[in-house]
Amino acid sequence: MEYILLFIDFLRTREKRIFLVNVIIPLIVSIIVFLYSDSCRFYSVVDAIQSDILSVIGILLGFTISVFAIFLTSEGANIEKARNSYIEKVKLGSEPVSLYRAITINFTYIVVVEGFLLLIGMIYPIFFSTTFLVGKILFSFNVFLLIHCILMTLRLILDFYFVITKK
Repeated sequence: MEYILLFIDFLRTREKRIFLVNVIIPLIVSIIVFLYSDSCRFYSVVDAIQSDILSVIGILLGFTISVFAIFLTSEGANIEKARNSYIEKVKLGSEPVSLYRAITINFTYIVVVEGFLLLIGMIYPIFFSTTFLVGKILFSFNVFLLIHCILMTLRLILDFYFVITKK
C-alpha cells in the first residue's frame, strides 16, 4: 500500500511533460527490444546484457542512495529556501508541497524503482528463459525500467543542482 501512495505522490509532484518524456522514450526502446527479440543475435547477447543491466542498476542504486543521503543531510540557505518554497498548483491532500519535499518524494520513488528492478533482474532469469514469450516480456520490461531510472536520476540530479546553486 505504501508503494502505491509513493507512486501517487510522485505523479502529483512531476511535470506531465517531463514525466511523459521519461516514460515514452523507455517505452519505445523496450518495444523495439521486444520486437527484435525474435532474431538470432538477440539470444547470443541477452545473457551479457542482463548481467550488464544488473551491474549498472546496482551502481546506479548506490549512487542514488548516496546523493539522496547528501540531499537529506544538507544544510544551508539554499536548502532552507527549498524547504520554504512551494510548488504552484501542486498539493498532496490539502497541503502545498515544498520543493524540498517534492525532490525527497522523487528520490524515494527512484530508489524504490531501482530496488524493484534489481530484484526482478536477479530473480526472473531463474524462472523464465528469454526464448519464451514471458522471458522476452520481462527482459523488455527490465530495459524499460533501466532507461526510465537513468533518465529520472539525471532529472533528479539536475533538480538537486538547481536547488544547491539557487538557479
